[in-house]
Amino acid sequence: MGAELSDTYAPDNDKLRHCIIRGWSNYPTLGFTLKPTVEPPFIIQHVESNSPAAAGGLRVRDVILAVNGQDVFMISFDKLKNIIKNVRSSNDHIELLVMEERSYNTSQQSNRSINTKLAKTIETPLTMPNDYQSFPKHQPRTCSIHLSESNSSYGFGTVNPLTNVGMIVQEVYPNSPASNTSLRKCDRILEIDNQFVDNLPSRIITQKLRQAKLKHHVKLYVVDTETYEFFQSNNIPLQSKPYQQSLRANKSSTNLITDQDEVLIDDGLVSRPNIDNFQSHYQDDQDEFSIPPPSSHGAYNFDANVSSEMSDDNYSDTDETELHSVGAEIFGFNPYISTSTNNKILDSSVDVCKGDLITQRTDVIVICSTSKYLFNSICKAGGDSVLTSYNAQLTKNSEASLIAVKAGGQLASKMIYFLPWKANSDESILCKSIENFVSDALEEAVKHNYRSIAFPAIGCGQFGCSISLVARAMVEEVYRQLNMHQISVSFVIQQDRTDIYDEFRHQINSLKSIQPSLSDKFRTIHATFEKGVIAVEMGDITKEKVLKKTNVIIGSSSSNILRKEILKAAGKESQTAYDTELKNHPNSVLMTITSGNLPCKQIFFVKWKPNNDEKILQQSLGDLISSVVQNAISHNFTSIAFPAIGCGAHGCSVDIVVKTMVIEMKKHLIERKLSWTVKFVVRRDQENVYDEFCQQVLTTDDGLQKPKIYHLPSTWEKLMEHKNRFILPINKAEYTSIVGSFAQSMKGKYKEIIKIERIQNVRWYMQYLAHKEDFEKRLCEDTEKRLYHGCPEQAANSIIEECFNRSFAGNFESVLCVGIRYGLGVYFSSNATYSHGFTKTNTNEERCIFIARVLIGKTTKGDSSMKTRPLGFDSTTDGDHIFVTYHDAQAYAEYLITYK
Repeated sequence: MGAELSDTYAPDNDKLRHCIIRGWSNYPTLGFTLKPTVEPPFIIQHVESNSPAAAGGLRVRDVILAVNGQDVFMISFDKLKNIIKNVRSSNDHIELLVMEERSYNTSQQSNRSINTKLAKTIETPLTMPNDYQSFPKHQPRTCSIHLSESNSSYGFGTVNPLTNVGMIVQEVYPNSPASNTSLRKCDRILEIDNQFVDNLPSRIITQKLRQAKLKHHVKLYVVDTETYEFFQSNNIPLQSKPYQQSLRANKSSTNLITDQDEVLIDDGLVSRPNIDNFQSHYQDDQDEFSIPPPSSHGAYNFDANVSSEMSDDNYSDTDETELHSVGAEIFGFNPYISTSTNNKILDSSVDVCKGDLITQRTDVIVICSTSKYLFNSICKAGGDSVLTSYNAQLTKNSEASLIAVKAGGQLASKMIYFLPWKANSDESILCKSIENFVSDALEEAVKHNYRSIAFPAIGCGQFGCSISLVARAMVEEVYRQLNMHQISVSFVIQQDRTDIYDEFRHQINSLKSIQPSLSDKFRTIHATFEKGVIAVEMGDITKEKVLKKTNVIIGSSSSNILRKEILKAAGKESQTAYDTELKNHPNSVLMTITSGNLPCKQIFFVKWKPNNDEKILQQSLGDLISSVVQNAISHNFTSIAFPAIGCGAHGCSVDIVVKTMVIEMKKHLIERKLSWTVKFVVRRDQENVYDEFCQQVLTTDDGLQKPKIYHLPSTWEKLMEHKNRFILPINKAEYTSIVGSFAQSMKGKYKEIIKIERIQNVRWYMQYLAHKEDFEKRLCEDTEKRLYHGCPEQAANSIIEECFNRSFAGNFESVLCVGIRYGLGVYFSSNATYSHGFTKTNTNEERCIFIARVLIGKTTKGDSSMKTRPLGFDSTTDGDHIFVTYHDAQAYAEYLITYK
């Protein structure tokens, strides 16, 4: 569930907005995009300049709380997309309740509810405003902004894109120096004072803007967002040389001075983009409201790693905090919080410096508690409180792997993390211990929403470890963690140890040079087959994150590279066991080896060789999968991790290898009804292999999952496009039967029935039948009931389209019968009079009640504490006539009765 909506917490109403957005006939879209995500919160990713969304008050990184009165925290991303698309196609409007991120996260962290009544309403005009129409789009602009003696700020705010690279103008405030130039909301900043910045991390751009304020003048080269996307997709240069339009504010007055447009066409430069091509590009290539396209394997690459802490990537010229501050601000107005994502590994996220941990102004400093010199130095600087707190926690848990102490005394950080660490002569064990030291500290910091952390170079002093080994292990682990988390990391080296500093700098630079522009996401997709699950993940099969909760990993004895990587990570014990097994059983099809340092139970090395003959290759892969499955069953293993066998140096056909492995594994899971989790782990440099695995796992065209065939009711009329409501003739038995039951239950409560409509929503009906079949198989009985559900007319319209969606539950009293008294679900009653109490009259003094087919299943007495169905039950009840469901497909709205 998302933010609770009530009357308790009342943030600034500029941060909580009720945006009423409608399309314009002369604008092709609503002008905003959503950030694809698995689950709420749903975030505005992009708002186009001079668009209906911009005019309606929508901002980049707004958190959507409700759409058309429905709480979005109980609906899917796809449903939200469809709602918005339908608005554009029907020339209607959409109402979004949105909240600025900082206020939203504050309410979540403090568990405070939100007073939606205080939202500031902003409505898109019926037609495009004149200043929007006359604005010179499709060309970059130079905006020179000066601060006069009477101005203390430029008067504009910025927000970093979700990629955390580049910068967008969030707001231009009235009667400010910025408002006297051509700067506009949603502009993309390309240059600052003639320096190209669009490819820089957002935090660097923030610093440049702050520095420009000190000079009382800044020159911004900007472009509207539509043109920016067009330039990018057509490889048109973004530098300012081809475009010299200058609009600036006079330093001593508010009069606007506009220079002549200068567009250079020759000399290798570009002319203004062809506007007709530009408009065609956007009308042909974009969704109605611009949802980012899915990836090549047919699924969205979801990024669920969202931090709730503030970013330092947005600029304000009113906050005089130092540059290390983790505040995110808006020029002259309230602070703005930016949700961090792992879309980019920023160059500035990892650095090395000479200095002292005592003076590091990071959120956290990490101390090796087994280093006496460092430990004593930090405790002395921190004062008695640090040592006292450390000893108290150590006494309480002497086996603690990390002790967190609040910094004090002369320490400039917020927290100190004390972690024990020991050197080891075995390089593989040493590297693993270093990786664990780094990952434990980083994960703890991220868990508590800290944004910066500083490490010492462990093992390079009294322990005498190899400097290059330590530097490589620490830096590589930091970069691996940054694939999943966003946090700034510093390595702090003693002033006199230039050798250590140089090695860390070398390792950082080496990794930067091979990092792709987009970070290697820790992406995972899942699909279920009978009781089993198949997952596809990008990563290293020898790493702890990949192997978490995995019983056995698979290696191929014919792949020297893979075998060496696995055995190196496992350590000497596993290498010795492998050599012994190979010597004693050279012809064994599968060898079981101890896992050594790897966090799994066993390693299976399977004898397998590639073959150019497609049929032989398929057969050998089938045998490989069978051998693994049989041995896993004999060991009682329930989780397996496969590498992309045959997709590397062997040069096998990727589509044949992947399809065969996935199909064979699907067969075993389905036919044997195995409750297993099977993971295919693909290296991060094998994007095509990852996509192929995703496609094969998600496909339904392999004959293994035959579609169910359901028949529509014989009473249904011929289906018509865009129509799912059919009025019943009063002379039909179908009508008479409904009226009889309704009249008996509603005796004395109504005057007349206006109409009865049959709901013919094929999609929801099929989902309901599939759910019904599952219930009958599991319970060996039919538990379907026909029950009533009363609601206002607007809610009824939504239910007809989207059935009984739990997004209504407990949030809008006008929608659900009871709310949460017997559980947070959708309420039904066998008593029409009871449901009548929750209807509302429309303008014609009419009310409406649904007759629904509801799967009760196994039910139990409910109470307000039940957010989901109790374990072992399908619904809750009051013990009499009320039933509460917890699954969208558990009920189908069959008829709607309109009456007075």
